[in-house]
Amino acid sequence: MSEDNTEEIREELYGEEISEESGSDDLNAEVNNEEETMSEEAAGSQEDAGSASGVSGEYRTPEDEAFAARIAARRKAIRRKYRRRKQLISLALILIFVMLLTMCGKEIIRLKSENIKLKQEKQELIEERDDLEKELEKVDDPEYIKDQARKQLKLLDPGEILFLFGDEEPAEEETEENADAEN
Repeated sequence: MSEDNTEEIREELYGEEISEESGSDDLNAEVNNEEETMSEEAAGSQEDAGSASGVSGEYRTPEDEAFAARIAARRKAIRRKYRRRKQLISLALILIFVMLLTMCGKEIIRLKSENIKLKQEKQELIEERDDLEKELEKVDDPEYIKDQARKQLKLLDPGEILFLFGDEEPAEEETEENADAEN
């Protein structure tokens, strides 16, 4: 068979021109294998090479029609197989995309809540800094120094008396001991 006849047969059987540029390599390889198998079947069952080459029109015999029907059925099966494969790949890609969106969404929410907490902490630190700056301005004030000496070091002015009182509420251990002693 010549190259032109092969292309004509492909166009007639598949309804479109199948070339390596227009289809996937796997599909082309499978179609070529199917064509070779069918050609071998046709050569064995056909007497005339002209009828095996897929000539259409009034020279078509019932065997040619059966052969064309088998080719069409195989072609549909191949298309269904590749269509199903494409559907599964598309579904897998969609699932992966959804999973990535979900994971990224959770991470975004976590980061936003962390950002809010950090902003609050920053605001508290700014307020603390402002308070310390105000206190730093008072460090040179003699009244502030006197007040801090009384509070922190328990220092007194001359002539003052310091009275220290115990805790207003007795500790828990002492109340338990007193309760045991009364019984």
